[in-house]
Amino acid sequence: QLSNVIAGTYTVQVSDAKGCTSGTSVNIASNDTEIPSVSAQNASLSLDNSGNAVLSLVAINAQFSDNCGVASTVISPNTFSCNQLGQQVVTLTVTDLSGLSNSTTVTVTVTDTEKPVVTCPADIKVCAADNFLNYQPATAQDNCLILNGEWLQTSGLPSPSAFPVGTTTQTFTFTDASGNLGTCSFNVTVTPGLTFDDVSISNDVNGLGTGAIDITFAGGTAPYKFSWLTNGVE
Repeated sequence: QLSNVIAGTYTVQVSDAKGCTSGTSVNIASNDTEIPSVSAQNASLSLDNSGNAVLSLVAINAQFSDNCGVASTVISPNTFSCNQLGQQVVTLTVTDLSGLSNSTTVTVTVTDTEKPVVTCPADIKVCAADNFLNYQPATAQDNCLILNGEWLQTSGLPSPSAFPVGTTTQTFTFTDASGNLGTCSFNVTVTPGLTFDDVSISNDVNGLGTGAIDITFAGGTAPYKFSWLTNGVE
């Protein structure tokens, strides 16, 4: 005898001492007519750094019960991506062990709060004669980059440009479709050109090697390297 069972289909097989077997199946119906009770609350759900989110029972504060026990709970839809930003209607369905169901709907607001990661080129240092630069653009990574965004240069010069002597800070921002802001900066340093302020010469006398050259210069960046050529030969 099998007792204290719930509604469902039951199969029994009997074997005797000689190894003979026989089986049968029976259905036990339920007299349960009480549907489950179910409630839930509106909620907000943030996308993760891959642009996806999964809605849980906890997130919508789901509450449910049944006199004969709960067999299943289903949230539909329960997965969201960048294409579902904003308010979404979600249905929670609870089914009891007798197959009776009850549902409730809530509004889930899907948001994107992830800041874009913006990467700038490395710092650039050049001589004054090489100050006309065409630098690489900044790049952005974002969980919802498929929705595009807006680039702004908030300081510095566009590419290409002739940069002045000194350090120019280049700053770029990228704002994604949800208003999240990422920023990066890099410096372009142009060193002053070398200029000779004075060159004084003392001539050699009778090939005795008494000649001299004194130079005074300005600009550039220390330390300095001097290369002398004699009649075009180092």
